Amino acid sequence: VALALPLIVWGKQLLFLWMGKQVADQGHVVLALLAAAYALMALNVVPHYALLAFGRVRFVAGVNLASGILLAPLMFVLVPPFGLTGAALGRILYSALLAAPYLVASRNSFRSRAQLCALETS
Repeated sequence: VALALPLIVWGKQLLFLWMGKQVADQGHVVLALLAAAYALMALNVVPHYALLAFGRVRFVAGVNLASGILLAPLMFVLVPPFGLTGAALGRILYSALLAAPYLVASRNSFRSRAQLCALETS
């Protein structure tokens, strides 16, 4: 997540240094949106694998399938009027759709496992 922050904050300057003024002017918003989207996706990695480890395979598959099914019409609506910016916005919404159920379900799974495995300390 920390690696996305420079791309979000200084993306235009980085693109200018790397690719020139025209690319920086046209692409910095898309770069920032995609960096934010993939930062959200990075937050999902641990909950995703934790849920798989806890045996919640159907839940993970269902959430991924539902998010993917929602992404297709979302892209269909956002890309024609907004172009690449619309695609990046769709990616952020997809990432958010995955993050919410993953974080809630993994938190609940960790809580229930912690109650089963409570250790007494002295």
